[in-house]
Amino acid sequence: MPTHDHSNAGQAILTNVTAQYQLTRLLWPELELNRTDWAGGSRSGRPQAYLTPGLIVGRFLLADVPNSSLGLATKR
Repeated sequence: MPTHDHSNAGQAILTNVTAQYQLTRLLWPELELNRTDWAGGSRSGRPQAYLTPGLIVGRFLLADVPNSSLGLATKR
């Protein structure tokens, strides 16, 4: 988030897409794409994109709560 002079940065247009694949009954690897496009302002035409891998371990019983999941992701 801009901390100062945010009126010059332009309007942020955010996109988030995630693809998951069920590898086994409990393992779901995923890739997530986060993209920010800027309309107007000093950042216009300069998109930002992040590709994040992740691993979901899930659909198991955890402390009497059915269908629990645990997710791990890395961000750089």
